[in-house]
Amino acid sequence: MNTGTLPSRLIMLGVTLAASFMLGACTSKPTVKNFDMTIAPQTSQKVEVDILAVSQAEADELDKIDIDSYFSGGDSFRASKAGIARTFTFNEGQNTKVTIDRKDAIWKTWGNTRPYIYILANSRALRASAQKGTDVRRKKIERWSNYWTQDNFEVSIKDGGISVDPAPVMKKPE
Repeated sequence: MNTGTLPSRLIMLGVTLAASFMLGACTSKPTVKNFDMTIAPQTSQKVEVDILAVSQAEADELDKIDIDSYFSGGDSFRASKAGIARTFTFNEGQNTKVTIDRKDAIWKTWGNTRPYIYILANSRALRASAQKGTDVRRKKIERWSNYWTQDNFEVSIKDGGISVDPAPVMKKPE
């Protein structure tokens, strides 16, 4: 079976490799994204809120941390993250929104090696809701660019838990 001369086979191999390279170049890996993030307290009681970005290893640890211990005042994990956390205290009935825009210096602090944002909130009402089952005082938000079609979202802190609006939606491949 004759499959062509050596030069023609090399040309075909080159064309195949070039096409493969171009296809690979068209698909990009997701990157971490910065947002305009608004924190909207809607609670009937005083609530303390921490916002921080963490690595995968830190996320694994945060997923297991007891929120009561975290907000106790003596938690070593919380103390070690003081430089990368934003802490807000909203008094009961205070509905003033706070925005961290995507140009805020905290995004540089968080950098590209911390792809997860955690919103941790604590109040008596949230603690009572957490005792009914899943702990509603912790919300993990992925910063990966392929999860978001928008550049902003609002985090609502309510007596019954934390919600993100609009919720992240996986982007369709381009």
